[in-house]
Amino acid sequence: MGPPRRRCRRPLPRGLPGERRQRAFAPSHRRRWRLRQRPGEGQLLLRQSGRAPRRVVTEPRSHADAPPGWRAGERAAQGLRRGRWEGPSRGYGVDSQAHLPRAVRIRPAGVAVAVAATLGLAAPVHAGSERLDALMVQTLPTPIPAPGFRLTDADGAPRTLESFRGSVVLLNFWATWCIPCRDEMPAMERLHRAYRERGLTVLGVNFKESAREVRAFLEKLGVSFGTMLDMDGAVSGMYRVRGLPVTFLVDREGRLLWKAIGAREWDGPDGRAYLDTVLGGR
Repeated sequence: MGPPRRRCRRPLPRGLPGERRQRAFAPSHRRRWRLRQRPGEGQLLLRQSGRAPRRVVTEPRSHADAPPGWRAGERAAQGLRRGRWEGPSRGYGVDSQAHLPRAVRIRPAGVAVAVAATLGLAAPVHAGSERLDALMVQTLPTPIPAPGFRLTDADGAPRTLESFRGSVVLLNFWATWCIPCRDEMPAMERLHRAYRERGLTVLGVNFKESAREVRAFLEKLGVSFGTMLDMDGAVSGMYRVRGLPVTFLVDREGRLLWKAIGAREWDGPDGRAYLDTVLGGR
C-alpha cells in the first residue's frame, strides 16, 4: 500500500467576494456582532446578523464638542440592560477602567426599599431617604468600607482619608476642564462654610492635573475646602469613577453610603435638609 493520502482543506466557494468568503468559514461567535458602516459623523451602529440595529451611540470627537451627560447616557443604557440603574447625570467621561473588577451594584434608595418590601426582606433605610430621592443619588444596599488612600494635597502636604474618621465626608471627584464640576464648586464651598463646624468635611479629589493648575483654579473660584491630587488616577479607579463629577458620602465610621453621578445643587433645600438629618444636633 502506498502512503496515506493527505486530506485537503475544504476549498472556498467560488464566485464570492473576499469578505463573504472569509465570513463563510468564520466561527459563529466571531461573526455574531458586526460593525456597520457609519450612517453619519460620530454614529456607531451595532447589529446582530440579520436583525435590526440594537442601538445608536453618538460620540463627539472631543470633550469640547460633547454635550453634558453624553457618556452618562450611554452608561445608563448599558446599565439598564444589565439590570442596574446608573441614573441621570450631567458630566463628562474619563479614562476607561475596563481592567477593574465589576463595580458594586447601586440603586436609588426608593427602589431598594420597594424591592425589599415586596420580597419581605429588611431593607436598609438611610436617614433622610426622602431627601436622597429628591437629590437622585444612588445608595448602596449595604454600606461598605470606603477604600482608603493617601494623596498629596494642592499645597504638597500628604493626607489620608482615614485622618477624617469621625467626620461625615462629602468626597467629590472633579477636574478643571469639567464644566459641570466648575458649576457645582460654589455650592460645595457654601456647604463647607455652613457645616464644617457641625462635622461635615468637603474633600475634593482632582483627576490627573498638576498642583499648579489646581491651585490657580481654586484661587480663581475662591474655594477653601481641602483638595487632593490623584495624579495617576489610581484612587479614581479604586472608586470606579468613570465620569466627572462624581460625589460620594462617607459616614463617621468610614463607610460609603451613596454615590451621585453628575452635578447637583448641594446647598439647595434638599441637600441642606438631608445634612441636617445626618449631622443631627452637632
